[in-house]
Amino acid sequence: MYKITLFGKTLITEYFRGGSSFVITYKCKHCNYTIATLAEKVVDTKVLGWDHLTPEEQEAMITYETDGHITVHVICENCESALNQHPEYHALDHFIQ
Repeated sequence: MYKITLFGKTLITEYFRGGSSFVITYKCKHCNYTIATLAEKVVDTKVLGWDHLTPEEQEAMITYETDGHITVHVICENCESALNQHPEYHALDHFIQ
């Protein structure tokens, strides 16, 4: 096992096929749809744009799982379209039932 520090949090990676890797999953915060999954050995968070997030945005959007994997909560295209059509939904944490 290796330890990786990201935004001041220590992540423990797992071994996959002889190498160390962890998974970053992008999920919609409204409908929980998995938008993308990255399984990488090394990730430059600047390439992902995470350095543009404030500490508060990082706290709200990025979840560090106990297995070392990361979930990033964003908005999928379908939910973004629904929010554009119904701006009042912005006041709700979850508008999809």
